[in-house]
Amino acid sequence: KTGDCLHSLFETLDFRAPDAERRQVIDEALDRFRLCRASTAELEACKRDAVHHMVESVLRAKLPPQTETGSFSLSDIPMSARRSELTFHFPLRRGGQQNQTSALAEILDLHWTGPARNETFLSRLKHSQKVIPMGFMTGSSDLLFERAGRFYIVDWKSNSLDGFAESFDQDGLAAEMAASDYYLQYLIYTVA
Repeated sequence: KTGDCLHSLFETLDFRAPDAERRQVIDEALDRFRLCRASTAELEACKRDAVHHMVESVLRAKLPPQTETGSFSLSDIPMSARRSELTFHFPLRRGGQQNQTSALAEILDLHWTGPARNETFLSRLKHSQKVIPMGFMTGSSDLLFERAGRFYIVDWKSNSLDGFAESFDQDGLAAEMAASDYYLQYLIYTVA
């Protein structure tokens, strides 16, 4: 329920909207999903404030500079430069020998470079016995946007980890991404 609410919220929210408009959209989503119901008005207000703060933090977080234009945040991205829930379809394979996902590890080990590479995930993938199915893969990426001639993929996650803020640092997020196979999801979205 929380994940559905946050996905719906970020899908429709104008990241550049004035504060009052943004607060209204957030409150409408919280009401629609009944996410902040509480035994007292004070507790409900506290829950709403926490969500407002989280959304503001997400929109204002500085993203790493990838170009000479420097860092930016989602609050810089206009609606016209983004697409939410972009659906994709592509063939996985057509008959022949069945391959296991461990075969992907060999390819990724050779070609996956850069800061997103994760050795823990690659190690898990190397030992995976899952079979790559035949047919088509269908999915949708949560957000695709363009900034300064480059395209970015965002996938909203609402994992609670262990509930401690420290778990959301770079190492904690990388560990969760590896454990939940989010790196594979990221690579699929990149290809799609």
